[in-house]
Amino acid sequence: MTNLQICPGPVSLKTDFFNSAAGGWDRKIKANDHSVLDKLFRIFPLSENERIIDVGSGTGISIPYYRRAGIRDLYSVELSPGMVEILRNKFPDLRIFHQSYLEPLKFRASVDKIVIYNTFPHFDDFEEVFRRSAEYLKPGGKLIIAHSLGRDALNALHRRKHHAVADDILPDKDFFHRMFSKHGFGEGQTFNGDWFYTAAERG
Repeated sequence: MTNLQICPGPVSLKTDFFNSAAGGWDRKIKANDHSVLDKLFRIFPLSENERIIDVGSGTGISIPYYRRAGIRDLYSVELSPGMVEILRNKFPDLRIFHQSYLEPLKFRASVDKIVIYNTFPHFDDFEEVFRRSAEYLKPGGKLIIAHSLGRDALNALHRRKHHAVADDILPDKDFFHRMFSKHGFGEGQTFNGDWFYTAAERG
């Protein structure tokens, strides 16, 4: 595939919000965002031989972690045109799907990990995320969903942030574990404190 695959679809109010925020996004990244990624990848270590999809890459906060791990088989999914432009400028050789993760990826190989960081509440169809992920993962591959804030703090932030994301909530543990079970994953592993993650292996 070429480094940029485009299937952006219609621009929603939410996409427009992230598109207009893209230019200043990197200036808003806090030390906690990196601290959470450090902890996340200690719990779920990266291996140079893995094939990974990074979903909702934004301007690329996670990409250096994969690069430092020696991962060459890396695919990014990002819908916002503004975010994609910055992502391409920062990482010219990164293979990017410029589209919604809810739309089929033109992608044949199975992957070892799918990482969704600081993105999950913004999907319009939560269940489709699990269905798509189960389709792309190898047996034993991991779906990892994480956020730099805990559930309550994140949902409160979205409610006061902007009307485009006011209804974008992070569901509770029971929801994630039901989705894992329904879509062929093993037992879910969830932490909700000053940050959040939930993960499971595809059966």
